Amino acid sequence: MTNMGYCRFRNTLGDLRDCHDHLRDHLISGISDGEHVARAQLVELCRKILEDCGLTITGEAEITEEVSDQAETFSRSSQWSSQ
Repeated sequence: MTNMGYCRFRNTLGDLRDCHDHLRDHLISGISDGEHVARAQLVELCRKILEDCGLTITGEAEITEEVSDQAETFSRSSQWSSQ
């Protein structure tokens, strides 16, 4: 369901917090390929949002390698391409 402009950030904030709480679930249980790719896309989008705000990430996060490995997968897949 699309977020309405007047509550877009409020609704997304709750969903993003939920994603953050479960970011590492793949380490302890199985995760579907689609969800795994979407997780990597979300991390990449968060990085871009930080850059757009003038912030940069220093150091290497353990997820960075995984996102890089999957970048080609989700950029080629129409199901997971950005809207």
